[in-house]
Amino acid sequence: MRFLAHRNVFEATTDPKSGDTLYGLTYSSKWLLRCEEQTLVPLVLMATRPHHLPSWQCLSRCITEGGCRDGFDGVELIVDVGGGVGMAVAEIVKAHPRVRGINFGLPDVVASAPKYPGVTHLGGDMFHAIPYGDAIFMKWIMHD
Repeated sequence: MRFLAHRNVFEATTDPKSGDTLYGLTYSSKWLLRCEEQTLVPLVLMATRPHHLPSWQCLSRCITEGGCRDGFDGVELIVDVGGGVGMAVAEIVKAHPRVRGINFGLPDVVASAPKYPGVTHLGGDMFHAIPYGDAIFMKWIMHD
C-alpha cells in the first residue's frame, strides 16, 4: 500500500492518536470501485483473468526471441473484422505465408485499401454478418 500511496493511487495519512497509517481513495483509485458510474473494474478483471495473463508474461521473451511463430498453427484463413486498410492482417499473412487473410470492414474504407499479397478486402457490416474464417481478429474496432 505504501508504494501505491507513493504513486498517488491511494493517499496515506497518519492517525494523530494511534500513529497508524490510514489509507484513503484518490481520484485515480476511485476508478477501481464497482459502485462508481464510471469504473475500470471490468477492464481490470478482464486483463487479470488466467487466460489473459500468460500472453503478457511471455511478451518480453517473444520480443527478445523473435516473436511467436506458432501462434497461427492450424489457421488457414483469418478474418480481420474492422481491419481498416488491412495493414494488420497483411503483416500476419506476410509472417505466415500459408495463411490467407480477409480484411473485413466498411465498404468505403476497404475500397481505398492497397493490395496486399494473400489478403482479400471485403466490405460489409459486422453487425449483420462476418465472413467465415478459422480465426477472427478484432483490434481497435470503433462503432456507435
